[in-house]
Amino acid sequence: TTLGIDIDLNRSDSFLQVVTLVCEKLGVSERVSDYTLQVVEENQESRCLTEESWIDPEFKILSRQRFLLREKPSVLVTKTKSSLNDTEDKTVIKQVCFSLKTMLTEDAAFAEEFIAQGGMADLMTVIRKSSNVSAGYALSALRSSLNYLSGLEFFTSKQEHVFELYELIGSDATIISRQCLELVFVICSVHAEGFCFCYK
Repeated sequence: TTLGIDIDLNRSDSFLQVVTLVCEKLGVSERVSDYTLQVVEENQESRCLTEESWIDPEFKILSRQRFLLREKPSVLVTKTKSSLNDTEDKTVIKQVCFSLKTMLTEDAAFAEEFIAQGGMADLMTVIRKSSNVSAGYALSALRSSLNYLSGLEFFTSKQEHVFELYELIGSDATIISRQCLELVFVICSVHAEGFCFCYK
């Protein structure tokens, strides 16, 4: 459920003051510093604002501009990584990996932060250690990460990542084998030295 409010944003206020005001209007009273505003552009694309972008003279607030109050991508990524790394609950890990595919596909700000914080390495750990179902979800999330240039660069920065995928092609689980083969083909097709990289 989305709750809408009308509010006049004062550009002379600091970004934290603006976020605090919006939180108050929406009844959010705890961890206000964990939140940011996401601006929805006319073309329906969105981006998260920061203190720097708020004071950027080129940033203009349009009439009836829409903003979303959301947790900062860094905060959300920290929670996600904690769920992957700090629990032995297989159900939790499976649920997180299942949700990650959508989050990485639909939220570019989250995806870039997830990649920057080493989330793809965490997914590889899940793939190595988890059941076929969780590993399958983690591979789907990994595929979504590779849609970003930063994700492709991170993954191919260490050849052992690709070697691990290559080894998993021989998995007895058909779904794991098929997804790993697909990812190797993706790297071969989109990376500048993909073929040589995968078949050294």
